[in-house]
Amino acid sequence: MPIDDILDDKNERMDSVPKAFSNSVSKLEPVIMKDIEDLVSQLEMVDGNLIPSEKNMVLIQNIEQRIKNIVFTEQYEKDLTKFVGEFKKQAGLNNEYFQAILDKDLELKPMYESVLKSSQKNTISLLNEDAFTQKLIQPIQQTLESSITNNVSFTDTLNNLRYIIEGDEEVDGALLAHVKRVAYDSFAVSDRSYTNVISQDLGLEFYRYSGGEIETTRCFCEERRGKYFHKKEIEGWGEGKNVGACGFPWQGMNQNTDKATIFYYAGGYNCKHQILPVSKKSVPKDVIDRAKSKGYVKA
Repeated sequence: MPIDDILDDKNERMDSVPKAFSNSVSKLEPVIMKDIEDLVSQLEMVDGNLIPSEKNMVLIQNIEQRIKNIVFTEQYEKDLTKFVGEFKKQAGLNNEYFQAILDKDLELKPMYESVLKSSQKNTISLLNEDAFTQKLIQPIQQTLESSITNNVSFTDTLNNLRYIIEGDEEVDGALLAHVKRVAYDSFAVSDRSYTNVISQDLGLEFYRYSGGEIETTRCFCEERRGKYFHKKEIEGWGEGKNVGACGFPWQGMNQNTDKATIFYYAGGYNCKHQILPVSKKSVPKDVIDRAKSKGYVKA
């Protein structure tokens, strides 16, 4: 496959793969809301307001299991398995990319596969029952307990819960917001981690900050998009060196960014750009001269 086609596929999948998984999860929101509404309707009230009572406190104790029963179904497991399976397909595109820039077959080593499997395992752990308990169930439980102890009206309680579960026109519900963040970031980090372990193994020194411009492109990425850099320059960004007008930490930067992880996190949360290793022969002369002047490359 021509290298431009490989890059187009990689860039397109950075959005389409996480979006497909997120869309499958978004379908659960109305189901959860309906179940919660049914639960609230069973609570004891006086004049339309919830009241503190033993019955009410007992009823809301099983909310965690009710929501888990809705979310963690066989279909969810299938969707999650399909999503993490796409990590391997993305790795395959990266293998093709390296073969294209090296103009020879790439020797696939066990450590490449280990990095890929680690990314898949980490992603699954962020989308398991415990993660959902923290991001969705706890806010729902806290809202219900507060509504009961403070005599909040049935209508206001439902509105508060609907905002947590479904969000509004501007904000995603707690479940979808968590899934989107994990899906987009984990897929992108997996892609970059796999790319970087091969690049390090091959001893490649130059990179291109690749990816298209989107509506939410942050300043840090816009300053670098399409440009070439030496590895040492990129490492410097992770330490706050020569980051430009965007400042350090820049808007949206992952708090765990350092000289090593900059290659994984790139511009930060929800960043769809890639720091792609390139062959030295494709690097503009002025970039090589700049690297030489800084002592990164032998003259």
